[in-house]
Amino acid sequence: MKITFRHSGAVVESMKAMVAKYPCDEFESPKRSTVASLSFWMDAESRVVELCSTLGLAVPAECTLEFEYKVSPPAGRGKESHTDLMLWWGTTCVGVEAKYTESPYQIVSDWLKEGSNLENRQKVLGGWCDLIATVTGSKYAPELLAAERYQMIHRIASVCSRPEKHRHVVYQVFDPQPEKIGYYRQDLARLKKLFATGSAIGLHICKVEVRSFDVHSALVKEWNRDKTRCSAAVIAGLMTGTLMSCGKISIETI
Repeated sequence: MKITFRHSGAVVESMKAMVAKYPCDEFESPKRSTVASLSFWMDAESRVVELCSTLGLAVPAECTLEFEYKVSPPAGRGKESHTDLMLWWGTTCVGVEAKYTESPYQIVSDWLKEGSNLENRQKVLGGWCDLIATVTGSKYAPELLAAERYQMIHRIASVCSRPEKHRHVVYQVFDPQPEKIGYYRQDLARLKKLFATGSAIGLHICKVEVRSFDVHSALVKEWNRDKTRCSAAVIAGLMTGTLMSCGKISIETI
């Protein structure tokens, strides 16, 4: 399989070279989802094959993997949506959002209150909704999304910005405890119903068991004790494969 690696729009030589494209502070905590995600995708070809197989997709001869895939709001002024990884080939694209130890993200009502310009934030939200509607064919009123996770909305919109016909959003949950899986299951199920995604956008939870090696376990203990910054050690561990092992994935389609 021919794989083209990219980071934020720029071509990158390999997965090991990918690590250097992130700012060092991205690795200050060994518990960041970026750490688990990069560990998982180091053997990119076998992981693409595995992902395709579990999603029931044909394995491509060529594939592009872009980390930190950016999409600007189609309306209003606001921050870009950064999907952890966007894969695309032929007529298919898959947006992957990695989750490890993160707490639940903001709901729309709280996000709207944070800004100094409510009207602009409403435009941004409406723009994401309109982008999703171009794919689903179903309009949805942004004002009815108050209790939904803002991040999930613009992640779904990001795959809708792609030209491919077949679109999938995958929430890749590392160390998939039942409570975490239940949270993502409920939120994605509500958004599937609200946006009437039907078969136009596949929504999935990808479960990945993680086993920390001694190096990673020690770094986690230090971080839990006094938030000891460990960027250099995490980067070295990623480059040598001595941080963690990630098991085979299982997919739950919403």
